Amino acid sequence: EISRVEVVGRKEPVVVYEPMLREEIITEKQKLFEKFAQALKLFYGGNFKQAKNIFAEIAEKDAAARAYTLKCEELIAQPPTDWQGVWVITQK
Repeated sequence: EISRVEVVGRKEPVVVYEPMLREEIITEKQKLFEKFAQALKLFYGGNFKQAKNIFAEIAEKDAAARAYTLKCEELIAQPPTDWQGVWVITQK
């Protein structure tokens, strides 16, 4: 799982996954995936500072983690009032 997003025209969030080969999951990337999942759980829970720290640890090796590091910085600077753990996409 890479994200939960609310897209234009849908009321329920859509879960987005990163496609990968089975070999990737059971190789050296396993630890990276575990760290990402840990940070994502914190992000969904609104713990942006802790999530940012973990995403930053793996950002050099993972593009999604880099994006989440920046998003966490935005959310730390301007905390949401009604956080549901979902990115809202407002444009197609």
